[in-house]
Amino acid sequence: MNHVVPTPLVSTIKERCRVCSTCVRDCPAKAIRISAGQAEVIPERCLGCGNCVRVCSQQAKKVKSLIAEVEQLPAQGHPVAAP
Repeated sequence: MNHVVPTPLVSTIKERCRVCSTCVRDCPAKAIRISAGQAEVIPERCLGCGNCVRVCSQQAKKVKSLIAEVEQLPAQGHPVAAP
């Protein structure tokens, strides 16, 4: 069985991160660690709550957009439902 590493829903913009550790402290899932001098999201733990994006004073967190992928689903024959 192949192990697929999930793509992080939230990532750090390295040029903006000042390693203040606010995101690390405020993450309810403990999904952020400091690695190689940067805050790094651990994809397996990330809940996608956006709390790190909200508390980052440097705007160094970016949420991955899945809009393009979702828009392609109907053309590929996949059903799509929205609330």
